[in-house]
Amino acid sequence: MNKKLLIGILLAVVSLVLMGISLATPWYHQSVELTLLGTTTESDTKYYLNHVECEIDGETESTDYDDLEDNKVVDTFQTTQTMAILGVVGTILALLGVALVAMKKLGKKIAIILVLVGLILAIIAPLYLMATLPGAFKEAGEIAGEKGPHKSFSGSSKEGGEEGEYKNSWGPATAWYLALVAALLLIIPLILLLIYKPE
Repeated sequence: MNKKLLIGILLAVVSLVLMGISLATPWYHQSVELTLLGTTTESDTKYYLNHVECEIDGETESTDYDDLEDNKVVDTFQTTQTMAILGVVGTILALLGVALVAMKKLGKKIAIILVLVGLILAIIAPLYLMATLPGAFKEAGEIAGEKGPHKSFSGSSKEGGEEGEYKNSWGPATAWYLALVAALLLIIPLILLLIYKPE
């Protein structure tokens, strides 16, 4: 077996594992700290693909998206879930493409197409979420203020005065990064296939 293709197979396996983990971990988060007259309340909201968890002062509540009112934010995460599942399928196709070429059971051109399709399917979910989530928050009207997830995909803000202070931070969580890395890892098997010369 060609050593370069073996590296491609291993990277495709790592990519598949990362995509699988991303299905079960949070894709987005928002943390808020509100201090009024010396009393501080903290909340941390984690958005998974099929539910949202909100922790307020140590108490966590989890709600499935199916149990929430339909809004653009829920739709965005449900669409991202479908895309992430397609990303897993795409990563499997990429793995099969590289493995079958290494075993000389598939032509190089077809394998390149499989890896390219896998790469595209894998990268769609994180890019879609990044491009659409701020607009979804804005349309849902759940967040007010000049700064927040309705204005940008990630960031932080701090407002306040003598009576109190409001700190807000938001952005991608673990799964978003895992999915992005998983997709980018597929570039290496693609390059290895492109430079591979069948014997």
